Amino acid sequence: MKKLKRIIGCILSTVFVVCTAACTNNDKTWALKYENNTLPNGVYIYFLFDAYNNAIEKLSQDGATIENIETQTIEEQKAADWIQDNAIDACKNMLVVEKLFDDAKLSLTEDSTKSITEESDSFWEYSHERMEKYGISKDDFKRAYPTNTAKMKQLFDSIYGKGGSKAVSDEELLNYYKTTYVKINLFSKISNESLNDDETAQENKPAQTDEQIEEQFKSYVDMLNNGGKSVQEISNMFKVSENLETDPLETEVMNPNDSDISDEIKNTISTLEVGKATYTKLNDAFIFIYKNDINTEPLNLADDETRKKTLQDMKFGEFEEMIEGKKSSMKIEVNESSIKDYPPTETFKES
Repeated sequence: MKKLKRIIGCILSTVFVVCTAACTNNDKTWALKYENNTLPNGVYIYFLFDAYNNAIEKLSQDGATIENIETQTIEEQKAADWIQDNAIDACKNMLVVEKLFDDAKLSLTEDSTKSITEESDSFWEYSHERMEKYGISKDDFKRAYPTNTAKMKQLFDSIYGKGGSKAVSDEELLNYYKTTYVKINLFSKISNESLNDDETAQENKPAQTDEQIEEQFKSYVDMLNNGGKSVQEISNMFKVSENLETDPLETEVMNPNDSDISDEIKNTISTLEVGKATYTKLNDAFIFIYKNDINTEPLNLADDETRKKTLQDMKFGEFEEMIEGKKSSMKIEVNESSIKDYPPTETFKES
């Protein structure tokens, strides 16, 4: 599901599983179609390239070798199958969005059209040689990414935005914000054991072990939770201890359901009471975390971008379900004759 959220930026991308009506065809000028709406091969190749890069990223994060990607497995699938499935799903998703956009009798705004052209021109200026080598035209890119992104956003807004068929009120958004979002204050310290001697000397840091840093952070937590110290007082102590010039305390307002937040941070925040502190270690950093009262950070719904972001967080799951239901009723054709000409793990390998 991440594909759709990522492809639309602030709604952030996701991949849907769609029913497929596969077909064998000697006409290799198209890859997928629904009724009279056809996706050319270049659009499919664009999404195949995107899926290929996502596969490399996943394998790298898992510590797997990417030199022989065809031998690897991703989410219990052969890498080639995973890449191809994700590319086909992305194409189907686009066909569904275009269908719903047309059914709603929507049209792109003047600002959207201008942004689409500017984004396409900018991307093509620097990437056209590589894209053309793979068989992706400028029109293919323009339709697959910026146009698809704009239509998806506009479709979402036409349903849940002001005046939409299922418009969400400010009161509903405020309630969602207060019951879902959290406000935290935090500061962090990099483990000296992750630095070499030169880096430690350049940072002018004391040569502390991880155990010593952990004891330092434990004491901060105890002083706040049991010793009556405020989070700002703790931050000031840390600033002096580390010889810092500025206040290290940061403030974050976040939705714990956001897929971009690590499980470690999610679990830490979910079990922490408001007004209490804890610490955790994430990768090479020790992090002090204080859970503040979300009511001390009011939601500014007068700001259009803030309202849109909160609305997307609140209603995106429902939007996904609506898309999923529509997909299940659409008989989308896949041109296997074209698809097989683009081996997922071979098409983009540099010779």
